[in-house]
Amino acid sequence: MQYVNRVRESASNPQGFSKKYVDDNSPLTGFDQAKNAANYIIGMYTTSEFFSKESALESIHYERKLELAMEGHRFFDLVRWGIAEKTLNDYFQYQGQLTTDVRGGKFISGKSEYYPIPQAQIDLSLNNSGEPTLTQNPGY
Repeated sequence: MQYVNRVRESASNPQGFSKKYVDDNSPLTGFDQAKNAANYIIGMYTTSEFFSKESALESIHYERKLELAMEGHRFFDLVRWGIAEKTLNDYFQYQGQLTTDVRGGKFISGKSEYYPIPQAQIDLSLNNSGEPTLTQNPGY
């Protein structure tokens, strides 16, 4: 809880908030240093949210989702926590009703956690007998 609250404390510092444009119709005029673009209220966790291992992990998962949004860590977190299949398939199902870009998407457990090994690397990994030492990940 202490470490999660350190992150929340940092995020709640108004000095880090984006500033509002002087003129919303002309962004090149710059920012109004006296006005924040948002008025975030970020509280600290208490022991009531960290009352069990499960609730603590749920809070940590949520905080990582917020803190690392758009930084490319989410997929690997979901895989590491063992919740990628459910989370991503729920997302594909919901978002697929709204947009076509993910319609039909499916996370396949045992395959989707891994990237394919490039064939060129497999071809380069020959042992003394001329056989490749690398083998392709399952499903590719």
